[in-house]
Amino acid sequence: MKLERCKNGHFYDAEKYSECPHCNGAMSSLDATIALKISDLADGYGERENEAAGAREEAMPEERQQSLEEAIREAQTPMDDELDRTVSFYRETLGAEPVVGWLTCIKGRHYGKSFILHAGRNYIGRDQSNDVCLDRDMSVSRIRHAAVVYDPRGKCFIVHPGESRELFYVNDRILLSNAQLEAYDILSVGNEDLLFIPLCGNRFCWEETRNTRRKSEGNMGKTGENEEETGNASQKASEDPEDAQRKAS
Repeated sequence: MKLERCKNGHFYDAEKYSECPHCNGAMSSLDATIALKISDLADGYGERENEAAGAREEAMPEERQQSLEEAIREAQTPMDDELDRTVSFYRETLGAEPVVGWLTCIKGRHYGKSFILHAGRNYIGRDQSNDVCLDRDMSVSRIRHAAVVYDPRGKCFIVHPGESRELFYVNDRILLSNAQLEAYDILSVGNEDLLFIPLCGNRFCWEETRNTRRKSEGNMGKTGENEEETGNASQKASEDPEDAQRKAS
């Protein structure tokens, strides 16, 4: 091997090349990278890959359709907790869940805001899961600080402490057990004072409105029947003179 250096500073084998192969471009074809073609792979590889891809494409719509049908069946099938869910007193008797009273904040971070009470237990706490949510006051327990209960059969409101360790007051007196609520009592939960305003009680209850409505509908039906009978009688009376005249002639 005879190593030479050209005027551009390239080293080359003078026994193999008569002149610098770097300068005249002879090395470019030798050092060029050639892309590997699919045809250079093992026989049948490309065909097998194409067949597998086609099989996946054919199977995909069926799998998607099956998963969609399963999702629809699951959505239409009621959950166990839905089947066993307890229906409230008013929803069972009236088909609705009407308001029975309110708690209105007169002191605290929820000043001026009112909260609807329903039949049964109404839990008071800071978490959104509570019926009366006082989420702005960190001194209120997160879950079930206290509870207001409306008894639709007894037509009365009862208040009692919840599951919290924090204390609870009614009219500035600590409450450690059940107590009956009266209109405009003040419930102190944390730093919030809630004014109790009842709707239902001895003077009003939703059951009576339902009975009154049924009686009204029944009376309207009877009135319609009476009017129809009166009309028939009047028509008959108007026809009788003519019949009498025809018989006389």
